[in-house]
Amino acid sequence: MKNHNMINNISSELSRLVTCLGPAPTDPRPAEEAYDIYSEIRFARNRRATALAAVCYWCGLNPSDALEHETNWA
Repeated sequence: MKNHNMINNISSELSRLVTCLGPAPTDPRPAEEAYDIYSEIRFARNRRATALAAVCYWCGLNPSDALEHETNWA
């Protein structure tokens, strides 16, 4: 249930990013850059869902994959 709520939060933030920035890049950044993107937002602004949504946007991941990556970063 907790992951389901977070996936919904990430999806909502991702929709907001797409609205602000336009469609996600057709040539996504490598997944290896996901942690850098995540940590820049997560720790500077303390916005977990936004950080994970940014990873989805820039790296072409879906929310559940972003959560899976997050567990490896902690």
